[in-house]
Amino acid sequence: MPAEQRMHERLAVKDGALAAFSRFDGCSFCKVGDIVDISLAGLSYCYLKETEPTPESTQLEIFGYKEPRLHLQKIPCKVIYESNLRDPFGLGLGTRTIRCGLEFGDLSPKQRSQLELFIENYAASQRSG
Repeated sequence: MPAEQRMHERLAVKDGALAAFSRFDGCSFCKVGDIVDISLAGLSYCYLKETEPTPESTQLEIFGYKEPRLHLQKIPCKVIYESNLRDPFGLGLGTRTIRCGLEFGDLSPKQRSQLELFIENYAASQRSG
């Protein structure tokens, strides 16, 4: 989606930020990967392709594993796009890497506050490309 159509500016994310879909059992995660960019409205991240299909609407876990360590739980979201990347890390993985764009659903006041704190601590100061 072109940047001018977004209501919230997407910011690149520093190292140490991960996202993963919550599995329906509520006890495990799938499609774990590095967050590329984030805003109050959504994020994009990259993960290695799995055989498990991605549900259109789901819940996301967001982790910041550097200081301060943060964990945002059960963030409602909708998949906007998934696209194959051509060996983005130079590891010979070909199109096994997926970039996924997500739009956040209705956030509780607590989730929004946690998201604002996450962005404050893990977003770089420049816009994402």
